[in-house]
Amino acid sequence: MPMAPAEDEFKAIDPANLDRSVSPGDDFFSFANGTWCKSNPIPSDYSRWGAFEVMNEKNLAMLKKIVDDAMQDTSATGTVQKVGTFWRSAVDTEGIEAAALTPLADWFKAIEQGGNRSRIVAQLHRKGIRPLFTLVDSADSKNSGQSIAHLYQGGLGLPDRDFYVLPEKEEIRGKYKDHLTAVFKLLGKSDEEAKASSVAVFSFEKRLAEASLTKVERRDPERVYNKRTWEEAQSAAAPGFDLGEYFRTVGKEVVEVNLEHPDFFNAVGRHLADLSDADWKAYLTWNVVHSLSEYLPEAFVRADFEFYKKVLDGQQDDKPRWKKMLGLLDWAVGEALGELYVHQVFSPEAKQRALVIVGVIQETMEERLKTLAWMKDETKKRALEKLGTFKVKIGYPDQWIDYGPLVVRDEPLVGNVLRAKEFHFERMLDRLDKPVDRTRWMMTPQTVNAYYHPKLNEIVFPAAILQFPFFDPRSDDAVNYGAMGGVIAHEITHGYDDQGRRFDATGNLADWWTPEDAEEFKRRAKVIVDQFSDYAVHGAKLNGELTQGENIADLGGVKIAYAAFQRAQKKQKQAGDDVATVNPGGEFTPAQRFFLSWAQVWRSNITKEQALKRVTTDPHSPADYRVNGIVCNVPEFYEAFGVKEGDNLFRSNSARVDIW
Repeated sequence: MPMAPAEDEFKAIDPANLDRSVSPGDDFFSFANGTWCKSNPIPSDYSRWGAFEVMNEKNLAMLKKIVDDAMQDTSATGTVQKVGTFWRSAVDTEGIEAAALTPLADWFKAIEQGGNRSRIVAQLHRKGIRPLFTLVDSADSKNSGQSIAHLYQGGLGLPDRDFYVLPEKEEIRGKYKDHLTAVFKLLGKSDEEAKASSVAVFSFEKRLAEASLTKVERRDPERVYNKRTWEEAQSAAAPGFDLGEYFRTVGKEVVEVNLEHPDFFNAVGRHLADLSDADWKAYLTWNVVHSLSEYLPEAFVRADFEFYKKVLDGQQDDKPRWKKMLGLLDWAVGEALGELYVHQVFSPEAKQRALVIVGVIQETMEERLKTLAWMKDETKKRALEKLGTFKVKIGYPDQWIDYGPLVVRDEPLVGNVLRAKEFHFERMLDRLDKPVDRTRWMMTPQTVNAYYHPKLNEIVFPAAILQFPFFDPRSDDAVNYGAMGGVIAHEITHGYDDQGRRFDATGNLADWWTPEDAEEFKRRAKVIVDQFSDYAVHGAKLNGELTQGENIADLGGVKIAYAAFQRAQKKQKQAGDDVATVNPGGEFTPAQRFFLSWAQVWRSNITKEQALKRVTTDPHSPADYRVNGIVCNVPEFYEAFGVKEGDNLFRSNSARVDIW
């Protein structure tokens, strides 16, 4: 399987990855990555293969050594002992097969006995099994220092509500019903009984889907802010579901609740009121098995793979069990792994250099806001206030999760999984109706990703993403600013995209824009919405409304990172340090290396099935459009590669997107 280059082969921009038969002005993604893509086909146990997956493979190897060492350390105590025991149960396939479905017998019995529907949903939610909806803690959007309960629409077995209603998803719906039937047969039902249960589950989920908001509708933070008092919330899903009984059973009578979509919860109550006991039992049974299928005997693991990976993603072979189980441990005891992981991959020097880049980008963004021609001074002042309150987290948390209360035993895996789910659920309940914990991380240090949190107004970069090709101390500034700088500026720009701009410097959902500036932003944003709506993947048009936030952040990220790169060069030159202007790549100028660096982090191949799934569900645009659809709006790219009228990527000045 392809991996990152060895130390002695390191080239920040490797000419061997380019496809010189393609003009950079016609298809920059292929010019920068074409040969790499041809030389790196998708492995059979992946549905996408690119820079992120290569980095993840490297991480998996490190994490496997960590968990193997913990498992073999007979003198281990505390967290290390828990990690080792959890890992042993995860890879004990013989024990899992021997136990069969015995660990779930009490749940199946409880479902069969019936009883109060609100109560059993709460009991399942405590174990991380989520029929109907999801309960999470999050900051109050209009009082961002306070954590309150949020209830989100859910309860679906397909990836999104659109899979239940769009005509082009009919074939997938048919295969989903076949999958449901196959699972119920594994549970011992006859062909006729399994078919009936499949129909019942799908029919009920379809009713939930039809009552759900679309992904585009959910992007509107005002629309999904529907705070209720405890008394008001209790009648939200009447008559078929009692939220009061639900919260009493989960163990938390909350002060306030935000209902993402009140009409959805009203529909839940109506549909439950006329749902038969047999259909309800089938739905709950499916939720239990679906949530835990990866931790059950191989027949269930295989059935889950055949639909969710093979049909939906186009993945040909399942991943080795150890890789999938590392994903489980990353969720269950992720910060315990992270504490051990960062000692191997993240140096204080790397953190310091990353902070320097963040600082230069923040200075650049400040200057950009001050000089923005289309924004009035009143709005600029508020935008600058927001930038001044941005919090930056890099590498890993200052405080690690205490896993002391988590009980991990040498027994079949499902038991440990259910206790871990309840452990995290209890932690979530404990945060409700309290001041927001601003030290908490939403990703583990070993996650190859980054995020902006609008309610906390913070940008977060786990240690794992601060590696090649995003960041590397061996790389010149052009490369580090083109990749990691682009990611940092991307996350900052999220604070000013179509969603982020709705939150103020304190993280509250508030309108701090003048009406004229708000309208001008929408006009400029519509240009990028229309641009990306014209793109297609395998004949399926992109949803420019769904992807606009990420597209705005990509474009702002590249433009601001490039200006920051120029700023860094100027600073170093003034200090008598010519490092920033040195051209280590020989044939490519620093400007060209910057754009090549941005392009190479998105290099990837993807299956048709996965690509089409993402068109429906992913707010990010496909990788090639994250390159070509962005650089065609950047004048400095035109200058760097001599793009001219007549080239495929050429856009006239009036057609280019210009926001941040």
